[in-house]
Amino acid sequence: MAVFSVGKRFALLGLILSAALAGRSVNAAETAAVNWAEQIAKAKAAYRPLGEKDLAARRGELIAAISRLDARLDQDGENGARWRRYLKLQQLQDELKQPKPSAAVLGQAYQRLTSGYDGLWLVCFADVRHSLLRYLQTSGSLAGADFKQSYEQVLDQLAGRLTDYSTKPDAEQAWQIALTLRLLQDLEQAPELIETARRQFHRPNLRISLSRQLIARNVEGDVVDDVMPVNDCILKSTVVGQGVTNGRKLLTLIADDERAVIETVFKGSTHSKTTAYQGPVAVFTDGVTQLSASKRIYLSEAGVEAAPAEACAQTSTTFTGMCAPRMLERIAWKKAYKQKGSAEYVAARLAEQKLKRRVESEGAEAIAKLQDGFEGRFRRPMRDYGMMPELLKFATNSEAMQIVARMADRYQLAAVAEAPSPAAGDLVVQIHESLVNNVGHQLLSGMTMREESLRTWATERMKLKLDPPPADSEPVAVAFPAAMAPVAVEFDQDEIVIVIRGERIYKNDELISRKLKSVDITARYQIRRDGGPLKLVRQGEVQVLPTGYKPEEGKPLSAEVVLVRNALKAHLERAFKAERPLDFDLETEGRVVGRLNAVEARATGGWLVLSWRLAAASETPAVASTSN
Repeated sequence: MAVFSVGKRFALLGLILSAALAGRSVNAAETAAVNWAEQIAKAKAAYRPLGEKDLAARRGELIAAISRLDARLDQDGENGARWRRYLKLQQLQDELKQPKPSAAVLGQAYQRLTSGYDGLWLVCFADVRHSLLRYLQTSGSLAGADFKQSYEQVLDQLAGRLTDYSTKPDAEQAWQIALTLRLLQDLEQAPELIETARRQFHRPNLRISLSRQLIARNVEGDVVDDVMPVNDCILKSTVVGQGVTNGRKLLTLIADDERAVIETVFKGSTHSKTTAYQGPVAVFTDGVTQLSASKRIYLSEAGVEAAPAEACAQTSTTFTGMCAPRMLERIAWKKAYKQKGSAEYVAARLAEQKLKRRVESEGAEAIAKLQDGFEGRFRRPMRDYGMMPELLKFATNSEAMQIVARMADRYQLAAVAEAPSPAAGDLVVQIHESLVNNVGHQLLSGMTMREESLRTWATERMKLKLDPPPADSEPVAVAFPAAMAPVAVEFDQDEIVIVIRGERIYKNDELISRKLKSVDITARYQIRRDGGPLKLVRQGEVQVLPTGYKPEEGKPLSAEVVLVRNALKAHLERAFKAERPLDFDLETEGRVVGRLNAVEARATGGWLVLSWRLAAASETPAVASTSN
């Protein structure tokens, strides 16, 4: 085993939460008051009529987006060719060459881009979809004589929503506000109003803290009797023998507000027995070399970087004997003592070089895994799906690493208020409901999600472990609406409410909700301790009801609702289990390295606050090697 190892892969801890509707009051003092009526009046006064130049600019953006998609599809061979045929890209490109492209042809192209087939949520398709929508919106505004009147009506509706959302955040309101802000941006209207809304509701919606002890759990440990051969050339003498190293690997965090700085350190000593040969003389030596080495790893939004290893060594030796011709023995002893200091200096420098090489060699694979994990499991998927956080910041102090993120595109709302203070823990997660809602909207709005595609994406792209589907279950798919919030979640009063809204439900690719406009799948969980470990306890059954249905009115449910509920029952029971313990095992590289026990779980004011403490290790990891 290695004397020194760095950069053990960090476990990616995920809480997959989905959806909910109901709002609640927030402290008005936490948000700076904005006179929305005044802001709307300014936006009306700043109305800018659109002209042919604006339409030409939108056409140029659309042509450029199609060109980028074309280049991307070129890389996919026959699969790319099938996408071209389905989307009728050549027809779309030919139509855009006409002096006045047909709105009907462009509208049909937009319908194909929003059909919800797997893959259409990728950025390359989304760019064309959004550019086409902007062109159609701009073209429609030029054709409509009452565009200014419609613009003012939209602003009046927005004023009421912004006012309501300031005191009673609501997922559906957030969705409608985001749609309106996107429309205004696409039509290049009301830029000051858009920025004011962003500033008002744009606090970070995710905070994570990982303690030094948690990060160090799979890195720190004792190095015991690590045996290595010695074969050097020191002051023209050939030195052979072996050294036995003992010491300890440590991990420290370096204070930095702009990135996370993790330093792995080895401190120890090597006891060696060597023989130095020069001509007919052999000198036997016992040596002790004090060793220290360090390597720093930097984590930031840009990725993972590593600095060159540094090492320091100090050697002292004791002569234990000599073998030399009698006539040379006195001279040899005199020379040996004279060169002793120089030999120790050279030996120490050689030890430093070896230690540096070993640190670099042993850390290379681990750092490569960390880099690949960050890029392959985070940055690349986020870029592909257009979900890179608008804000992503790493920082460290001597006790913990902090990650702060804001998941929201240019139009979505983030946290209204700052996160509540958490209880101390080795892992602390503060997640605002807007993060889940925004991600759900970006991924699912207008799309169709098939169970097998979701499982493939989760297991192959995100490397998540999922329970196998029930043996007797049949695959289902959900088509999510584009005009309503497709998914939402509410955190309040120690309750988590999850709602998934489906416009159409399929079983074995057969539509089973022909007469339903949409259904809401709702699950409610209460945070409970009940004298034992913290857990989430589902409140009642998972409900499947038509959107807007009010049970208190006592209206009978249609047979089609019952059919949908029965088709989803096995899948919903597996997805929304009756109880979910919050304690879990921390795994890395397929083995458990610790147990995280939940010490706090709170849902309040739109925030879910979770804290875990690392259970005491049963034994200290150690490295013991007799290799070579």
